[in-house]
Amino acid sequence: MSDNNYSTELEDLEFTRSIRKRAVGMIVGEKIPVTDSEQMKILTTLLTDLDRASIGRMKIKSDDKGNNAVANSQALIAEFLTKVVPQNIKHANSGLTRSAPTLGSDIPDPLLVPGETAIGTTNSTYDEFSKKHFPTNDEA
Repeated sequence: MSDNNYSTELEDLEFTRSIRKRAVGMIVGEKIPVTDSEQMKILTTLLTDLDRASIGRMKIKSDDKGNNAVANSQALIAEFLTKVVPQNIKHANSGLTRSAPTLGSDIPDPLLVPGETAIGTTNSTYDEFSKKHFPTNDEA
């Protein structure tokens, strides 16, 4: 939506808002007429519309502030990214070497099934798998 259309829509909203306020003033006058139910319905509708319009305008203002904050953050990040050269970044732990952790002598070695820690897979057929894991009496 262009800024020109946006300002025209805001002018339209302000115009209808001012008409609603004048209509409420004409109906209410000095006090709220509680006896005429038709005027009370009109008054309730006008006031409800005024409330919705006011809440909508507050939401638009709040959204605009949020959008401005996001735009400012994006501009700051873009500026940072244009100034940072990856080769100039120093790592905090560069040059630091560590040995791999080992288990203490009080912890026994694990009991592993053969091939449990093997990396990769081997191709096998159904018959090979069955013979290996479910031997029959004549194969055992």
